[in-house]
Amino acid sequence: MSSTISDQIYIDLCFKLAEEALAIGEVPVGCVSVYNGVIKGQSVTKVVSGKNRVNETKNASRHAEIECIDQLVDFCKEQNLSIDDPLFWSNVFFYVTVEPCVMCASALRQLSVGKVLYGCNNERFGGCGSVFSVHDDDHLEHPPLNCMSGLDKERAISLLKNFYSGENPNAPQPKKKKKPVK
Repeated sequence: MSSTISDQIYIDLCFKLAEEALAIGEVPVGCVSVYNGVIKGQSVTKVVSGKNRVNETKNASRHAEIECIDQLVDFCKEQNLSIDDPLFWSNVFFYVTVEPCVMCASALRQLSVGKVLYGCNNERFGGCGSVFSVHDDDHLEHPPLNCMSGLDKERAISLLKNFYSGENPNAPQPKKKKKPVK
């Protein structure tokens, strides 16, 4: 996929965040969300960013996209905007290094965000077509999520390979199976 100069700025920031996540033992996913619209008659651009914080917080839901959603919700509150306003969310673009998982794709779809641009596919948990098609499943009530892949795909894959080639010091210890009593 080709990108604009402004897209590339956000993509590069995503990768900086993903590298920071990798450095602290998180799955290297970075996300930047950009709101560009009108609030109270004035043109406003708001940029927020996040990285995976699952291990740090011991909370499996703290994905990079959720971190950004939380910041955008805070921004809505600061601006006295309804967080349920689809007009607000339709003016938000998400840039992510890796395809959103099922949970994140569902959240982004329910919010009706304008677009999601991501690097590589998520062959284990992807919600935008790699594993599940949460983004455009016509059985779901929310409008389809506009997703585009391929933003620095090889760069994203390289970061993931780097993470998965090492051990995760934050992974829980495996439990030994007990033998059944006869």
